[in-house]
Amino acid sequence: MPGNQPKWDYIVGRTHDRPRDIIAYINLVLERKKPDLLISNSDVSSVRAAYSSYFKGELEDEVKAHWPKWEEAIRAIGDIGYLTFEKTAFKEKYEARRSENNSISDYERALEILYNYSVIAYLRPRPSGGTDWIWKYKQPDQNFDSKAERFKVHLGLQEFANLRSERRVRHRVSTT
Repeated sequence: MPGNQPKWDYIVGRTHDRPRDIIAYINLVLERKKPDLLISNSDVSSVRAAYSSYFKGELEDEVKAHWPKWEEAIRAIGDIGYLTFEKTAFKEKYEARRSENNSISDYERALEILYNYSVIAYLRPRPSGGTDWIWKYKQPDQNFDSKAERFKVHLGLQEFANLRSERRVRHRVSTT
């Protein structure tokens, strides 16, 4: 797994901490792993796309009844192409994707609904310095922050939405 991340943490990080999601991920791993061998990192990572489709389906069951065109927002995020994104980028892509019969015309309302279903988190500065990603499923008492500018898509949707992790460019300091 990336760095020294345990397999369990890798799997749980792609779920909403619900037993049914964790079981679904593990079942996919068990279907593909070689018999009589321990579960390998490649076994766990090889099912990410299949799990991402499952996870999107689970969200579909929850969100679609309240917002039938919610997938337009997911497609807009896919157009951005990264797990983390700025509010302005979402506004541009969502407004380009949104159909006339989408009941959620306001991009900020779309972000709020995505947050309420833990599809996205927002970045919040800590009073003592640093920042935290705020997820509704982890902190149910936290309401959406309409002033937030940076968002992160849940890892369970990474493959479904075809998103890449953002790599920060390190600048070298010249010593000459």
